[in-house]
Amino acid sequence: MSSPIETKPKLSFGVYTPEEGSFACFSYDEAKNKLSPTSNHYGDYWYGCREEFHGHAFTSKLQQFVFSHPTGKGPAIAGFMETLQDLLKIKAEDRLQIRPTADPTVSMVFMSSWWSSQFVRRAFLSIALRSGWKYNGKKEAFEKALYSQEYFKLTREAVTAFLRGRTQYIGKAPGNWVEMFDEEHKEDGEAPFYFANIQRLSFTE
Repeated sequence: MSSPIETKPKLSFGVYTPEEGSFACFSYDEAKNKLSPTSNHYGDYWYGCREEFHGHAFTSKLQQFVFSHPTGKGPAIAGFMETLQDLLKIKAEDRLQIRPTADPTVSMVFMSSWWSSQFVRRAFLSIALRSGWKYNGKKEAFEKALYSQEYFKLTREAVTAFLRGRTQYIGKAPGNWVEMFDEEHKEDGEAPFYFANIQRLSFTE
C-alpha cells in the first residue's frame, strides 16, 4: 500500500523512551504533522510484549502502527522488509511500507491486506521487524539477521516453510508462533500438535 504520510512526523508519546522492539498504535494530525498515541488496555501507549500487542491491538483491521528500535536503524529494517518481501514474491501493491518519523528510534509501519489477512503472517511480521535492525543491507546477510531473533531460531522449520510460500494457516491458529512451531515439541508429548501445525501451513490459493 502507499503511505498516507510523506513527511517525518513528530511524536507525542510521552517523555519516556520505550523498550526496543515495542509497538504502539497512533492517529495522525496532518495539520500539525504529529502522531498521537492510542492508549492500550493498560492506559499506557507501548506494547513491549508481542503477544500483548497481538492479543489486544494487532488484528486484521489494524492499518498502521509505530515500532521502536535502536537509534538510526529504521532504514535497516525497511531494507530487511523489502528483501523479505522480494523472497516471498509479494506484489508491489501488496507490500507493507516502513517510514521514518522525526524520532530516530521510532518508525511507522503501514500494513497491506496481504500481511493483515492472516494471523500467521502478522505473527511472523512482528518477529521479523525485530530481526530487521540487524540487517546491513547485503542480501547474503539476510539469514543471519533473520535468525538473530530467538523466536525464529526455535522455529526454523516453520520459518523455512513460510519463506518458501506456505504463508497461510489452515484453520484457527491454536496459539502464538512459538507455541505452535517450537521444534522442542518434536521430542516431547506435544509432537502431534507440532506436526499438525506445520502441516497446516499452506501455499496461498
